[in-house]
Amino acid sequence: MASVAISPQRATGANLKPMPRLPWHTRKRAGHDAPPPPSHDSPPDTRRQQETSGAGTSPPFPESFTLQCSDGPIPWHVRRSKRARRVRIHVRPEGVEVVAPFGVATGGPDGIIAFVEAKRDWIHKAVRRIDEHRGAGLKQRYIDGARLLYRGRRVPLHIVASDVPRVQVAFDCCFRLLVPDALNERERELAAREALHEWMRERAIEDAVDLVQTYAAALGVRPTAVRLSTARTRWGSCNSKGAIRINWRLVQAPREVMEYVAAHEVAHILVPNHSRRFWDTVASIMPDFRDRKSQLRRWEREQLIEGRDL
Repeated sequence: MASVAISPQRATGANLKPMPRLPWHTRKRAGHDAPPPPSHDSPPDTRRQQETSGAGTSPPFPESFTLQCSDGPIPWHVRRSKRARRVRIHVRPEGVEVVAPFGVATGGPDGIIAFVEAKRDWIHKAVRRIDEHRGAGLKQRYIDGARLLYRGRRVPLHIVASDVPRVQVAFDCCFRLLVPDALNERERELAAREALHEWMRERAIEDAVDLVQTYAAALGVRPTAVRLSTARTRWGSCNSKGAIRINWRLVQAPREVMEYVAAHEVAHILVPNHSRRFWDTVASIMPDFRDRKSQLRRWEREQLIEGRDL
């Protein structure tokens, strides 16, 4: 996920009347009605499709806008959050969202609209990159000559049809598969995918157990279990009983990334929240955890934009 985090500034000005959120797919659709002229307290290129109405408390519903760029308008909306401490911009395949505290004004020179305008080029580049990769329709293939992501590297895959009852996987500097010669092309790819998933899950649980045990010993704690997760939105978890789950797809990432997730979840055995005490605990067993956390976010963003499936 691409994001920009900026400390909120106290802002004044009129709050704008919310309008329904524009669907993401309308951003480049031809034939849109021209938006109405901007309000006096809005930047000239950030145009609201409804008139402003008064000032006061922050609106309870998402506020929707469009950002005018060289190749068309980009819809974006504001979501107010009690937990937010600063204004953040998230650019995802489903749209652009600005998360802001309730105390920050929408309009005015120091408001949310002005903040988004200042980030126009960054938002435009992030949206364009997502569109380019989405248009390419990238999807991992399991055919001879493909390259698979494993521990942070693109590893070649070599497949040979042979007189074997089931797929056999070997790995040195590349993946070498023997597949039953009775399979047709489609069946061969599906069998290769299943076999490689199973092989990588085995490597993932080995890594996860080893790392969790190492960091647990450093903190003097004992997890009740270590399991793999298949979640799409979480890389790890630790429940109230001390059972830890690590996402098996982290076997694709650089080793340092899985190390960070393991240390993070082990620290939750002692501190079940993300308080200062929690981060101090993580730092005690991984002094460079901030660098590793950033590495995880970069890797996560690459996978999200590429839309790859292992």
